[in-house]
Amino acid sequence: MRWKQADFLAGMFVIAGFALILAIIIVVRGQIGAPDKYHTYFKNVAGLRAGAAVVYEGYIVGAVADVTPESGDTGMRFRVNLDVEKDWVIPTDSVAEISAVSLLSANAIQISAGGGAPLAPGSEIRSITAVNVMAEISKTADELTDIAQTHLAPLLGTLREVLDVEGRDALSSMSDLSGALATQTPQIMTNIETATANMADMTSRENVDSIRRTIDNVEQVSQEVIDIAGNAAEVTSGVVRVASGDNISRVETILDRLDKAAIELESTMLAANRATQRMESAMSEDNMQMVTEFLGDLRTLQGDIGKIVGTSVETSRNVHTITEFSEDRLDGFLRRMEAAALNIEEMTSRLRDDPSLIIRGSD
Repeated sequence: MRWKQADFLAGMFVIAGFALILAIIIVVRGQIGAPDKYHTYFKNVAGLRAGAAVVYEGYIVGAVADVTPESGDTGMRFRVNLDVEKDWVIPTDSVAEISAVSLLSANAIQISAGGGAPLAPGSEIRSITAVNVMAEISKTADELTDIAQTHLAPLLGTLREVLDVEGRDALSSMSDLSGALATQTPQIMTNIETATANMADMTSRENVDSIRRTIDNVEQVSQEVIDIAGNAAEVTSGVVRVASGDNISRVETILDRLDKAAIELESTMLAANRATQRMESAMSEDNMQMVTEFLGDLRTLQGDIGKIVGTSVETSRNVHTITEFSEDRLDGFLRRMEAAALNIEEMTSRLRDDPSLIIRGSD
């Protein structure tokens, strides 16, 4: 009796387990009560299976009963039968599409609610073709792979070859340049220091004052030469008034020579100015001695020109007194004037042929 009771309890436990499992299946599939039947059509049902969820605006309202292929005039299409909760309202203009609720979930029927009248059970829900995100991602990946193989790979190969050739040459050139700079930098710095020292010596206060005085003296001599030319013009007018007919040609010759001498002397002064400018631009240590000698020679030249100017001024004064001389003494005076003009002409001619006499001096 005891064994019969144990067997009965075991059998009842098994039957209760089967009933519980059946109840869970019915609840999960929404089979408690007769569901409303709907259907829709798709051209492609990839990833959609029977039992897939039917989601209405994000809420699960049923499941896919089955998927049946149908052929027609427009080609193959698939009928998807839907089991929706009893009395669930689906507007007429609602649309269904196949999509996944999330990236990791299986495909489901997503119904977007419309705003029309309720759709009668058994009716067709209008469908739209949804974008297959995974397919698009796979297609994009394939395109990127093709681009990488057909364009990027040859480009990278060419770039690698260019870098292998040009990069070695550039590195070699930079190495040579660095070696040359390392070798020559001490000499360059020494030259810069020497040039700086020479510049300091050239621009010392003593040399600057000497150069300034020399330029002032040259300008003064130029002004005196201009004064001599003016006096010569006055002498010309006086000689014309007092000279006889026989001495007119000699006087004209003397005046022409004096004019030429004045012009050549002015050219000589211009050459002296240029020599002074070149002397100012001389910056090397070797030219320091030459600059000192040039200043001495220029002072000597200044003294000589001062003597010439003094002589010319004295001559002008003597010419002004020609009117007081007798005709016999005028002939001797004209000869001396001619000799003085020849001397000035010879001096300016030598300076014009060899301006370096200003620096080196004459023997």
